[in-house]
Amino acid sequence: MDRQPQNLKSSPHCVVVGGGVIGLSIAYELARRHVQCTIIDAPRATTQASWAAAGILPTPHTGIGADPSEPLRLLSHQMYAEWSRWLLEETGIDNGFRQCGGLHLARDPAEAAALVASMTELIVDGGRVERLSTAELKRCEPNLQLDRVNHDAIFRLPDEAQIRTPRHLTALRIACLQRGAQWITAHVTGVRSLDNGQVQISYANETIRSDFVCLAGGAWTGEFLRNLGVRTGIEPMRGQMVLWHLKSPLIDHVVNEGLRYLVSRPDGYLLAGATVDDSGFDHETRDQDLKDLVAFAESWLPALANVGIHTTWAGLRGGSRRGRPYLGRIPGQENILVAAGHFRSGVHLAPATAMAIANLLLHEPSPFDLTPFGIQT
Repeated sequence: MDRQPQNLKSSPHCVVVGGGVIGLSIAYELARRHVQCTIIDAPRATTQASWAAAGILPTPHTGIGADPSEPLRLLSHQMYAEWSRWLLEETGIDNGFRQCGGLHLARDPAEAAALVASMTELIVDGGRVERLSTAELKRCEPNLQLDRVNHDAIFRLPDEAQIRTPRHLTALRIACLQRGAQWITAHVTGVRSLDNGQVQISYANETIRSDFVCLAGGAWTGEFLRNLGVRTGIEPMRGQMVLWHLKSPLIDHVVNEGLRYLVSRPDGYLLAGATVDDSGFDHETRDQDLKDLVAFAESWLPALANVGIHTTWAGLRGGSRRGRPYLGRIPGQENILVAAGHFRSGVHLAPATAMAIANLLLHEPSPFDLTPFGIQT
């Protein structure tokens, strides 16, 4: 059965494939600009990276720098407070946006040297960085175990923030629906351009025709692109998390050591994450990885040894081999757009990604150079 979206002729219509934070953010931005949207998402919410993410919003670089993703990261970071306010006004849901600050710590000399180099680069690039003494760190977070901290590498980033991703995703979905978006839960089985300038999306036993489609299915986007003859380095990368629920918070800041972190919520929930491994589409947790995360968390917060684990989970991130996401049109198929490959930064980069895709679809200037994010056939 071929479905035609209502009022398709009166305004542009876009099908967004993927209901994670990237897809929902794109649909929300388009809906705000009066573009009709249909979101098609597979019934796998708990395996998506968005629902599994801790919601850390790291401090971005403010200069040009060598990383082409920095303008995207900086714009997104600047947008979050406003987006959070909009979503609260529209839906009544507080997504937990909080500029809590982040601590970046090290233990052994090699970790310390790498951290000092990273913070020095951030300072040169205009980022706000505070170097703390051990005594200042103790006053800042009295519950942290500091016997093994490297005293020469203690940094506080006051602009680091966090959101609660399940609340944020719920707010985005409700806001999209309130603005007229349609939601379909199904596995998309095919996408192809039609001779009349539209695009056809197949799912279950139905098809839908639209002016545009945006492929924003995270780790699953690579398969869609391969079927369109596009080769990318988008692959699923598993990340595992541990959650405790305490009577009151033990820390206030996000605590970072290398790629691992602790994130505390005001109501006593505390997350430890995250592992990174190439597991294919296996989204099961592994006992040894979880034990390692628990040991990491307890080494900084010994009080956790007396608290039972609330739950654990794993999510599949869409990793990009080239180290930055794919954003833009598929060459030769101008009505098919892609927004995927954000890896560990999907939540952080979502608002600016949504703005870039909406501007591209509506033929408006991009807020940053999209060339480094282009798709090659």
